[in-house]
Amino acid sequence: MMKRLMFYCQPVLGIGHLVRSLEIVRGLKDFHVVFINGGAALSESDLPSGVELINLPPMKTDPEFRGINSSDDVTATEITKSRRAKILLESFERIQPDILLIELFPFGRLKFDFELIPLLESAGHSTKKVHIVCSLRDILVKKSDQKRYEDFVIKTVNKYFDLILVHSDPSFQRIEETFPKAHELICPVAYTGYVVQPSPVGDPVAGTGSEKTIVASIGGGRVGLELLECAAEASLLIKSELPHRLLIFAGPHMPEADFIRLESRFSDFDHIRIDRYTANFAGLLKSADLSISMAGYNTCMNIITSGVNAIVHPFTGNNNDEQTIRAVKLKKAGVVEIIEKQNLKPRILADMIEQVIKLPKKQDNVFNLDMDGVEKTARYLGLIERGGLTPLSIGIANSRLFTGSTEQKLRQATALHNRALNIFFRNDDVADTDPGLRRLVDIFTEAGVPLNLQIIPGLLTENCSSFLLELKTAGPGLIELNQHGWLHKNHEPSGRKCEFGSSRNFEQQLADIRAGKERLEEMLGDAFSPVFTPPWNRYTDDTVRALEALEFKALSALQRKGQINSGTLREISVTLDIIDWKNGAVLKPMDHLMDDLARQIAAGDTIGILIHHQVMGDEAFGFVSDLLRELRQFENLRFHTFESILSIENG
Repeated sequence: MMKRLMFYCQPVLGIGHLVRSLEIVRGLKDFHVVFINGGAALSESDLPSGVELINLPPMKTDPEFRGINSSDDVTATEITKSRRAKILLESFERIQPDILLIELFPFGRLKFDFELIPLLESAGHSTKKVHIVCSLRDILVKKSDQKRYEDFVIKTVNKYFDLILVHSDPSFQRIEETFPKAHELICPVAYTGYVVQPSPVGDPVAGTGSEKTIVASIGGGRVGLELLECAAEASLLIKSELPHRLLIFAGPHMPEADFIRLESRFSDFDHIRIDRYTANFAGLLKSADLSISMAGYNTCMNIITSGVNAIVHPFTGNNNDEQTIRAVKLKKAGVVEIIEKQNLKPRILADMIEQVIKLPKKQDNVFNLDMDGVEKTARYLGLIERGGLTPLSIGIANSRLFTGSTEQKLRQATALHNRALNIFFRNDDVADTDPGLRRLVDIFTEAGVPLNLQIIPGLLTENCSSFLLELKTAGPGLIELNQHGWLHKNHEPSGRKCEFGSSRNFEQQLADIRAGKERLEEMLGDAFSPVFTPPWNRYTDDTVRALEALEFKALSALQRKGQINSGTLREISVTLDIIDWKNGAVLKPMDHLMDDLARQIAAGDTIGILIHHQVMGDEAFGFVSDLLRELRQFENLRFHTFESILSIENG
């Protein structure tokens, strides 16, 4: 039975919150979703199939955010508020959701506490556990009494909420930048990446002929008329010097009187077209030469994903600085130009249009912003519902590794084969139970993927030995314990580091390998598997002879196939090291790693991936976590220990 999710969204002025929320809903395929809409009524056709819609009696605010109302009648507004609160509580009791997802509150929509606090109280006292989650945009608005506001938010979040989902890329915008007391929030705060509409295709209305295409828009349309009028007047000033078409989108909620005024002033000009809305706005921007708009969340994401050159005019009503903050950062990144309120004049805008429209069109998402917000939101909600929300799982869900193009490369590579493809993971330098080792083991255990641990015998502690034996007992097919040299000590007087190199003869190597093997057999017993990994992946012919004499089953180094000519010793070497040792033991560029992996999958040979828990940071652990999760979806990939690979080779 699908888990039930109740999603509350209250648009008050524009349509941005609604657009973002509906995109999130489209990604919640593993839930039965009930969408609670507090703005202008929607129809079932506006939502994905299978989503239940509840329209509350609508309420909105004025452009200065002075209050909320349902009509000009105060009494009618109070009646509406009472009806809404009653509907919400009755709906909650009927639905009995597993997750209650609330958009923005308590970081915003404070005037709706009359219905949301009772809803939160009901959820908190429910006989079943209800996970309460806040869906939050990237930037919050400063309040006139910031301290009182922050105190209320902290008190409310800490009393009711289990998770805050910030729909942002933390490298671009972090919650503490506009909510400085974020560190006082008790529940986890997780970044999903930006929520964007699906990758657009070009709209045939734009991008044809020799004329340029300019798109001017203001989101929902309740504010911004002056920007559209200025854009139209600027267009008239430059029409002869810059042949173009101006497509104006006034927004579905522009007051009818304003829309009529706009049409009466400009619709007679052949190059100007005025509409309220287009279903393919993102596609239109992709084909356009210039966008003129405000700087709301969704419009800015459309600008980034389309690569269109853009001029933005941030909304600043009631000293709202949200759009200004976003616009300034995007200007610094070279994505937009800004026209401020004092400069919103036809001549100034016309000059800007002529300059910006000549700039080369940018690549889509030119500065690699994380835009996996829909997928990661669904992933987080799945984690919290399953009780798996931990700092580790947040790292897994927040990884940025897989884009659609990367996944497509892997899918194409695996599709080349109608047989099983073998892959294994090897982790070197195990000696003590440090946090990195525990974190890595947790990642592999959670993913259900085998891990080959290479143990330094002479440095192995009793605590680590006990830990490894517990792992082996709990998951005998998921953990393999092998030998990694003797002391991981360099014996070469010059040149590259090597424990079993040319400066050491057969007897010396044999003695060290035997000492290591005997120690591991003593400490690990039957849990030890006789596979040998030389430190620094370097060895000589004498190393091979010693391993044969000591009846090792296999040697694993780094891509040295063909060097071992033995009837008893197999070589199972890694083919891909995720760490860049030459540049400071950091994670290699992820796109390079994934391209290399796709090529190896396409080749069809056994793949070995080398990891080193001791030098890995959050980014590397996130990479491994996401890699395991993604690779497991390919049915013809088989994950192995060294022993299982040997059993295949031996028939």
